Amino acid sequence: MRLKPITALVSLLAAQVALAAASPDVTGSAYQADVPFPQFLHLWSEGWSLKGKDGEPLQYATANMPLGAYVHLYIHNPSAKAVPITDVKFEGISLTQAIAFGDRQTDGLWPASVHFSKLPEGEISRFIAAGEPVWWKVEPPSLPPGGFAEVTIRLRRQPKSPVTIEALADQRQWSAQVTPTNSPRFMGTSFSPTLDTICHLPHHDQRRPGRQRRAVGHPARPAAGPGLLSLFPGRL
Repeated sequence: MRLKPITALVSLLAAQVALAAASPDVTGSAYQADVPFPQFLHLWSEGWSLKGKDGEPLQYATANMPLGAYVHLYIHNPSAKAVPITDVKFEGISLTQAIAFGDRQTDGLWPASVHFSKLPEGEISRFIAAGEPVWWKVEPPSLPPGGFAEVTIRLRRQPKSPVTIEALADQRQWSAQVTPTNSPRFMGTSFSPTLDTICHLPHHDQRRPGRQRRAVGHPARPAAGPGLLSLFPGRL
């Protein structure tokens, strides 16, 4: 009976992978929407670096302001050679081309935006309507032999429908469709003082009302790879 929470969490993670994975070497995906904190609205504004004629920010944060999200894709390199990622596509649009740098520095920084890109107007509109990625990264940028990598895309706005993510390399491609529904995740992971037990704090937005989060402990063993932390029989 004590292992039921562990089994349930594994099932949730497995279901997420089954729904999202389209390529055989995609080990998982995740979506995390921003969480509003209305009690801090008076501390934040959007466009704070852009001032009006009165010297004030052009737009203050409001309770109904749309928020952004993160999309993650976890990929595996089954080959015996390192595989560098050359580009990532969002809804079929190259992020290398879409998130282009401007030709003028602002406060010593080079701004980047889809509005600086040379994409056709139709693709720019589709890119913005799908969530408008503002930055992306691949860690590590080159998959080691038999290794894994995580693709992270930051969206300015939360998409209203599933989005397709593709990671590209020479002669290889990983793709998955990610549904804009918050994924089960671990809020924290820590070791016991003796380093023989790992404690996870799982979280899922769709848990039953009134159900409390509880830490899960299990003997320390290597994880299967990014996005799928291995859960072994343990204790609560």
